[in-house]
Amino acid sequence: MEKTVFNEKKHHEHFIKAVQYIVRITSQQDVHEHLASLIVNFFEANWVAFTQYDKNQEIILHYCTIEDKDADQLILSTSNRKIVSDVLNSGFMAIEAIETTESYMTVFLPLQEKNQTKSVMLVAHKASDKFSNDLLNTYLALAGIASTTIERLSYESELRNHRDHLEDLVQARTSELELKNKRLEEEIKERKLAQKLLKTAHDELKETLNNLKLTQAQLIESEKMAALGQLIAGVAHEINSPLGAIRAAVNNISNTLSQRLDKQFMLLKNIPQHFDAFFENLMARSLSSSNALSAKEERKYRRFLSKLLDEQGIPEASKISNYLVMMGIYKDIESFLPLFKDPHSFKILEMAYKSSGLSRSAQIISTASERAAKIVFALKNYAHFDQNDKMIMADVIDGVETVLTLYHNQLKQGIEIKRNYENVPKILCYADELNQVWTNLLHNAIHAMDLKGVLTINISSENQQLIVRIEDTGKGIPSEIFDKIFDPFFTTKAAGEGSGLGLHIVKKIITKHQGTITLESEIDKGSCFTVRLPIDNEMKGAK
Repeated sequence: MEKTVFNEKKHHEHFIKAVQYIVRITSQQDVHEHLASLIVNFFEANWVAFTQYDKNQEIILHYCTIEDKDADQLILSTSNRKIVSDVLNSGFMAIEAIETTESYMTVFLPLQEKNQTKSVMLVAHKASDKFSNDLLNTYLALAGIASTTIERLSYESELRNHRDHLEDLVQARTSELELKNKRLEEEIKERKLAQKLLKTAHDELKETLNNLKLTQAQLIESEKMAALGQLIAGVAHEINSPLGAIRAAVNNISNTLSQRLDKQFMLLKNIPQHFDAFFENLMARSLSSSNALSAKEERKYRRFLSKLLDEQGIPEASKISNYLVMMGIYKDIESFLPLFKDPHSFKILEMAYKSSGLSRSAQIISTASERAAKIVFALKNYAHFDQNDKMIMADVIDGVETVLTLYHNQLKQGIEIKRNYENVPKILCYADELNQVWTNLLHNAIHAMDLKGVLTINISSENQQLIVRIEDTGKGIPSEIFDKIFDPFFTTKAAGEGSGLGLHIVKKIITKHQGTITLESEIDKGSCFTVRLPIDNEMKGAK
C-alpha cells in the first residue's frame, strides 16, 4: 500500500507556523535556507533544493539540504535540467519521478519575483510516497508566500536605497548652496551664475520628489501585499473549516442514503399505528433543537439519560441515550419513557435519528457554504486594486467589515468586537486606499492587544464629516512619542515585525482625502484612532 505524504493531525499547525516564520524573515538570502529547513522538518520531505539561472543563463544549484559535495551532479542531471528549464520558462509547477542516490517523487515549484520566475524549488519524497492534494496545495502556498516575502524584501531594499540616495542628494545640494551663498557674499559679480546653479538644483530636487511620489505609490501596494501575506494562513484556515463541515455533512447524508431508508419505511408499516405520533414528536423535537453541545456536555447527558432509562427497566438504554443526545433531545423526555418499553420503539427512534440527520446535514452544508462564500467575497474585495486611480462612491462600513472578515481567524481567538454603526451615507473616495487604512489600524489594534481584549468600532456622521473611531484595550502608546508615530520608518514593534511605514501611509491616504486622523491613548488601558473624512467631498485637487 502506498503511504500518503501527509500528516493531517499536525498539518494545519505546521503550516501556520511555517507561514509566520517565513513572513518574519528579514534577509532575502535567508528565505531559501529557512524555507527548505521548514519543509524538511514540518512536512517530512527527504530533501529540498533550489535552482536558478546564473549570469550566463546556465542552470545552477543555489542551495540544497543534501550534504554531499556531488549534490549538484546528482540533482541536475540532463533530464532534470530540462524539467527545471521548463518550469523557469513557463512558471508552472511540475511533478516528476527522478533518480539521485535513490528514486524520488519530486515536485518542481516556481518562485516568482516581480512577475518573473527567478528560481525553482524541488521538494522530494521517496518514490513509494505520493503527494496528496492538501500537501501539494501546502507546497504551492508556501512557494507563493516565499515569493511574496522575497519581493517584499526586494522592495524594502530598493526603498532604503532611494532614501539613502535622496539624503545624499539633499546633503550635496545643501553643501553646494552654502558654497554659492558664501561666494555671493564675496563676489557680487557672480550672482547671476549662482542663481542659474540654484535653479538647476531646484529642478533636480523637483524631479527627485516626483520619483519619490512614484516610489510611495509602489510602497502602498507593497504594504498591502505584505498584509495579505500575513492574512493567508488565517483565511485558509477559515475557508477550510466550513469545507470540512460540508464534507462531514455530505458523508453523513451518503451513509444514511446508502442504508436504504426506503426499506426502513416499509418496515414501519408493520409497526402499530399509534407509534406514528411518537415518530412525529421525535422528529419535531430533533429539528427544533439548535443548541450545539460540547463533547463534555454530550457525555454528561448520555450518562444521565442512560441512568434514567436503566431505572425504568428499558432495554438498550445506552444506545437509546446516544441517539437522543445526537438528535438534541436530552431534556423533558418523561413522556417518551412508557413508549421506550415497547420493543418497536427502538426501530422508531433509529428511523427518526436517520431522517432528522439528513435535515441537520443539509443545514450544516447551507451554513458552511454561506460562511465560505462570505470569506471569498471579502478576500476578493480586499485584493482588488483599481488601476484607474479614480474616485468612486463607496460605503465605509462595507470596507471595515471586509477587513474584519479577513482578520476573523485572529479576532476569534479572544477579541470581543463591539460595533456601533450609524446609518451613514456613502462618500466619494479612493476605496482601495481607504481599505488599506482600515487594514493598518485594525492590524495595529489586534497586535496591541496580543489577541485578547475588546475592539470597539464607532462609525457616525457629524457636521458633514464621516467619523470612524477604532479603539482597543491594548498596552497603549506613550504620550512622548505621539508626534513620531506617523513618521516614516518609526515603529514600536520588535525588529523584523514592522516596517514603520503603516501609520505613515495611513496619514498620507487620509490627507489625500482632505481628512484628519488623531490619537488618544493611555498606558495599559488602550488607544483610540479617530479618522474624519468629508462627506461632501469634491476633491478639487485630487485627480
